[in-house]
Amino acid sequence: MAKHNNFSISESDYLSARILSSDQLFVFWKLQDEKVKLMADYFNLPETKTVKSLRLYEITTSEGTMHSTVILEVILRKSVSSWLFKGISEKRNYEVELGIKRNEEDFFPMLRSNPIILNVKSITPERCKHPLTSSPEWTEKVSTYTYYENIEGSTKK
Repeated sequence: MAKHNNFSISESDYLSARILSSDQLFVFWKLQDEKVKLMADYFNLPETKTVKSLRLYEITTSEGTMHSTVILEVILRKSVSSWLFKGISEKRNYEVELGIKRNEEDFFPMLRSNPIILNVKSITPERCKHPLTSSPEWTEKVSTYTYYENIEGSTKK
């Protein structure tokens, strides 16, 4: 198993959701502790204040646009790697995110599950061309452009 920057390359993180019965959704995941620690360090969260959270979203579509609404949030203990949501509806579509709480209000998603489509009637032909999943909202605020200044010792050409 190769190591690179303290992360195991052969290990992959995942968040998977499966229907167990008409009203139960089982979710299981693998997320490397080093990645959680990295994000906690980035947000200047002490290890004792780093809290993992699981969010259940209802997925709706209107006029060809997907909308996700948080309907339940669960604060997780450190050793938990699965969860059973009870009382889900056959008339809704769901998705789950695993992330860390930055404070009482702010949630930073780290993993997103596969969509759970129970209400097939809500899927229009246009939606079949485009996946139901979308990037987390924070990705729209991240720029891939990095500004580099002239650093001492570098040469300009």
